[in-house]
Amino acid sequence: MKSGKNKWLNKSLKILLYLLLITGIVPTLMIFDVLPHSNTGLWIALHLIPGYIFLVLLLVHCIIYRKWYKAWFAKKLKSPKTRLTKFISVFFVLTVVSLFLEDWLPTKVFLSIHIVIGLVWMIGILYHIKSKNA
Repeated sequence: MKSGKNKWLNKSLKILLYLLLITGIVPTLMIFDVLPHSNTGLWIALHLIPGYIFLVLLLVHCIIYRKWYKAWFAKKLKSPKTRLTKFISVFFVLTVVSLFLEDWLPTKVFLSIHIVIGLVWMIGILYHIKSKNA
């Protein structure tokens, strides 16, 4: 399933992943007083915009591979790559769920949770991308 659309989608997801990483690191360093607090809100917005676009494109990616997910839920898949994708999927859900904690936790606690879960998720995705390109 390496159509032109799918290659474009995967490349877009990869670019957005790097944008999320960069735009997430800068405001985090500002909030934790490592960088000066200049335009923190702008950096957060710059993190949210690619985040929402990434979410939509990721859903499209999942729809394209819906047969894979159906087989996963039917427990017909047991390869190491399947375990990696399950791991990524779980951490994706945890990353999204962590966003719901924002209103109930102090900023630094929320960020700590969101960052740890998000970084594990991003590392898993980068490994997934690398294994697909190898």
